[in-house]
Amino acid sequence: MKRNSKKIFTSFILAILLNICNITPVFASEVHPIQLTNVTAVKTLPAGEHFTILNTLTFKDTYTLASDYYVQGRWLNLTFGCSVADSDQGIGGIFITVKILDAATGSVLASQTEAIPQKGIIGYPDMTFDLGSFGRTIKIFFDASSYGESNGHYRSATITNLRSYVFGD
Repeated sequence: MKRNSKKIFTSFILAILLNICNITPVFASEVHPIQLTNVTAVKTLPAGEHFTILNTLTFKDTYTLASDYYVQGRWLNLTFGCSVADSDQGIGGIFITVKILDAATGSVLASQTEAIPQKGIIGYPDMTFDLGSFGRTIKIFFDASSYGESNGHYRSATITNLRSYVFGD
C-alpha cells in the first residue's frame, strides 16, 4: 500500500509540474487598427450637375455598384442606355429594375422597372427617385429579369452611360 501511495503521490506532483511548465506568460501588446482592403471611398453625387457614374457595365442576374454614393439632395435622377447583353442566353426581352438602397442598412429606398422588349433594342430609361431626405448615402442595385417567356436562364443586361442629376432640399 505504501508503494502505491508513493507512485500516486509522485504522479500527482509530476502532473502539477507539467501543468506549471506549460503555462505561457501573456503580455499586453500594442493595438493595431484593422486594415480594410478593397474598400472604395464614398463618392459624391453633386446637386445641380450631371455626373457620369459609369460608362459600360454588363452583368448577369443582379449587380450592385461597388461604390457608395453621397447624394447632395433629396431627388436623384438616373439616365442610361440599356439593352439585352450579347452574352444573354434567355429568350425575349428583359425587365431592368433599378433599386436605390440605403448604404448603411441595405433597405430599399426606391425602385423602378423598365422593359426592354427584345434583343437588339436599346432602351433609354429616365428614372427619378425620391430618397426621402437630403444627404443620404446610397448604393445602386440592378436586376435583369425575363420579360414575357422564360427558358430558365438568368438574364444578362448591358448598361451604358449611367448619369445622375441631383436636386431638391
